[in-house]
Order: sequence, then structure tokens, then C-alpha cells
Amino acid sequence: MAKQPLERRVEVLESEVARLKRELSSGGISTTPWWRQIAGVFADDPAFETAMRLGRQYRQRNRSNKAGADQNGHSRHGSR
Repeated sequence: MAKQPLERRVEVLESEVARLKRELSSGGISTTPWWRQIAGVFADDPAFETAMRLGRQYRQRNRSNKAGADQNGHSRHGSR
């Protein structure tokens, strides 16, 4: 990267700060939490429903495996 004169670098930074201030004052940057902004975007999405079903099955299998371990933390099915 070629070195820019200090004055040019300051000019670029001042321009960027001014742009950010304009965005803040015009409401361009949301104060709504990200999770509120995306709430409902997967409604009636078959891929999302499949992902949720598979995740639920995975967690249930892990719970079952943990319940099958003895008091020393060893599985009844042997080590992998």
C-alpha cells in the first residue's frame, strides 16, 4: 500500500466520521437488537423446520447418551 500524505489520510477519516454522524442522525443505524430484526424471517420455511427437527433429535440423542453413562462418566457402550 502506498503511503498517503498525513493531510490526505486525515481528510479521508474526517469524511468517514461525517458520514457516520449523518447515518446516526438520520436513523440509518438501527438501535433494534439484531434478534428482533430477524424474528419471523424463517416462518413457514421447510428448510428451517428440518434444521430445528434435526437439532432437536441431536440434543435428545446426547441426553440419552449422557443418561447411559455410569457414575465414573464411562459409557455403557464402550469408548470410541
